[in-house]
Amino acid sequence: METDSPENTTTEDSKAPLLSYWNKLYLAVFVNLVVIIVLLYIFTKTFE
Repeated sequence: METDSPENTTTEDSKAPLLSYWNKLYLAVFVNLVVIIVLLYIFTKTFE
């Protein structure tokens, strides 16, 4: 039994919840990760 409900279908033009495009959202997550890694590196070197 197959259902064609909206939850089960994906579209190419679906919008990201926050930044209107998935690429921008992925970029924001990646930049956030890099910033956290750099801050933790600085913190580690400071209190070594």
